Amino acid sequence: MHHKSRIYIIVYTVTNYSQTLKKIIKNYNARLVAFDTGSTKEFVEDNIEWYKLLNEIGKIKIFKVGEKWMAHEFLFELTLK
Repeated sequence: MHHKSRIYIIVYTVTNYSQTLKKIIKNYNARLVAFDTGSTKEFVEDNIEWYKLLNEIGKIKIFKVGEKWMAHEFLFELTLK
């Protein structure tokens, strides 16, 4: 990567997103390009007890709307500091 480069990264709250955000802030200039909320993938519902535990301890962020489990997605544009 060089100073004119741009890289785009999606941060999904079903992952350990807080650690990812900390690394982004430490190492890059970041610009939030887009934000969305959507239903989680089928594997989350298939393993919901595990994901609810991760949610309870703050590793991930999921929430229920009606019968669907949801998560947030952030799209960042990164450049070198």
